[in-house]
Amino acid sequence: MTSGGEGFNGQAAVEAATTGDAAAAQQQKQQQQKQAQRRRERGGPYSAHERAERALRARIAEGVYPPGGLLPTERQIVEEVGVSRPMVRAALQRLAEDGWITREPGHRPRVAARPPRQSSSEGRGGFAAGSAPGTGRLPGHGGAPGLRAVAAVMPMDLGNPAAFSIQYGIQRTLQRHESPYRLVVIDSLSGVRDADGDAEQDALNAEAERRALESVAREGIAGVILWQTGGEATLPALSVLRAAGVPVVFVDRFPDAPGAPPVDFVGVDNRSGAREAVTHLLRRGHRRIAHLTFPARSREGASVPVRERYEGYREALWEAGVVPDPSLVGNSLVLRDRILAGGADAPTAVFAVNDASANRFIERLAEVGKRVPEDVSVVGFDDVERLSHRTPRLTTMYLPFESVGERAAELLLRRLRDPLGPGEPTSHLLLSTALVVRSTCADREPPPLAPPIST
Repeated sequence: MTSGGEGFNGQAAVEAATTGDAAAAQQQKQQQQKQAQRRRERGGPYSAHERAERALRARIAEGVYPPGGLLPTERQIVEEVGVSRPMVRAALQRLAEDGWITREPGHRPRVAARPPRQSSSEGRGGFAAGSAPGTGRLPGHGGAPGLRAVAAVMPMDLGNPAAFSIQYGIQRTLQRHESPYRLVVIDSLSGVRDADGDAEQDALNAEAERRALESVAREGIAGVILWQTGGEATLPALSVLRAAGVPVVFVDRFPDAPGAPPVDFVGVDNRSGAREAVTHLLRRGHRRIAHLTFPARSREGASVPVRERYEGYREALWEAGVVPDPSLVGNSLVLRDRILAGGADAPTAVFAVNDASANRFIERLAEVGKRVPEDVSVVGFDDVERLSHRTPRLTTMYLPFESVGERAAELLLRRLRDPLGPGEPTSHLLLSTALVVRSTCADREPPPLAPPIST
């Protein structure tokens, strides 16, 4: 087919295309030769930040910058190495990632106390001396090049925003400290929500947590922040990490079974928070105060926070001269039936183990015509729905989950820099809670109690 009276010569077109490809290839080759020449003139086949990195590694290896000493300022390194400041910063980041230097906000980098020894290939993917494959050291831990990551292993349940707040605190701390470690989040829930009873659900979650911890060991993650839900079932997996020298910081709860090893832990003062919540109800005149919880867990110690909140509930009642009534401790169905039964022994207020339980209980009460706070006062624990428009707005105990994440990350970074030696004490940090008064509590006769006397 022709166009505009001109014929189409296919062979000529092919020859023209072939000629054009050859010319383009020749031009590309010339550009590559020029780039190689420029690299040779700069001192080798390395980019600017690679040259800076190699020069700094050599100075550290030769003792020009001694172990534990401060590096020169960035300006001085620029003058010594002959590259720009951004390239120096890139080189310092790489050195920190590989364990040659340590960095703290607001301070000059410092040479590591035991910097890795230079490998023969000087590559970034090999193992430093003393940490070759098969030695038992996990890649990425103890200064050996590898995956530079820390893991947050915790239950990722959309109905529990606390885990996301803790992760935010972890990530913010890693960024603030300019840490070389990336955060990897591993869900420790089984994904099954219709198990046959709490015991089966707990077993499924424990298995999921065990697999998560085993993946940490396989993938060579440097350290772990763990919200443990598996209890004793996951202690063997934790022992593997401990034997490999991987630091683990627990949040929210920690293993307290007989024989469990001491661990680093960051959490909240559940017992004091529960006392304050129940004391608030006592001061508003309530005496028949129920505790909405998981009774088996609160008494058997399967969950440290659940047990501590139960203990704080009882302590507040005893301090006010109110004898705790075991029949007022139970799940939502039990307590709802006690309220519906009425009478002098019916509870007039409920302290819930967490906000999710409190809000579900308020909904159950509404279904049977009971109003909050007119008929029953309710106090929660967590303050995870502080921005919710749900009515009535829940009076609860605020827990600083973001701060838990921040402090846990700070502790983990400290352990990565200076591992615990045999017999050295672990760290247990409890953060304070705070009462947040909203609209789910009302006064009730008799008159409010006087503030309890602390002893």
